[in-house]
Amino acid sequence: MIRSLSVFTAIALTVTATAQTTNGGDADPMVKLRALETMNETAASNLSSSLEHEKELREYIKSNGLESACASGNSTEGAPSPDDHDNAMSFDKALEIAIKHEQIAPSNTDVGAEIVDRETTAYMGLARTTWGKLQASMASVEHMSECLKANGKFEHYRGWSNDQAHTRQQEMDALNAKISQENQAKAASQQEQFRKEDAAFTAAMAKRHQQFLNTMWNQHKFESNQALKAYKYSSKYGQGSYYNSYGGDRPSGYGGGWGGW
Repeated sequence: MIRSLSVFTAIALTVTATAQTTNGGDADPMVKLRALETMNETAASNLSSSLEHEKELREYIKSNGLESACASGNSTEGAPSPDDHDNAMSFDKALEIAIKHEQIAPSNTDVGAEIVDRETTAYMGLARTTWGKLQASMASVEHMSECLKANGKFEHYRGWSNDQAHTRQQEMDALNAKISQENQAKAASQQEQFRKEDAAFTAAMAKRHQQFLNTMWNQHKFESNQALKAYKYSSKYGQGSYYNSYGGDRPSGYGGGWGGW
């Protein structure tokens, strides 16, 4: 489906339902600030959609040789007035409605009055600019749409717009599929890298463990050999051994019984 003025029609219906309901000048300062913030965000979102619609209409008009017939739809000299469209709304009226909707929420705040005033002034200028651009774009969209209707091209434009949207969706789907495939390949590559790193770490730890065991075994063999040597030495030369009793177990001591010593 093409982008139409339906998104802006809702604004017009809101105006009809709530016009002449509140005085922005009497609003609580914090309520007014919140209303300006909301108003600017909403207007900016609608402006983005309107500019895309406007761009598409200009592209169709140019490709079908209707630039002269719809010349005043361009954002140059002769462009339609911002308030020259069915859903036109002044900034003051839009702010009045925004304040009305914000009054249902509590306004308790610890923010100082001077800060609220300063932010309100800043948002007032920003919201007014955004709102003005939105109204101008809406006027251009309506003018070009009416031009196509007057030249019997509006239904053809709708079909063309649907084809454009379908093409964009296909391109987006293809891009998403490509990105998904690349991400899967990247994930698989990372998993393989992790596997290799884990295998290398496991192998390194196994080697270190083997080296540790070899060291422990060599130490054990060395200590056992030393203990065995000590045992043999003690058995041969220790207290009570043959070599530790001078002259052995001969009854007469050193040389005893040998030559009368």
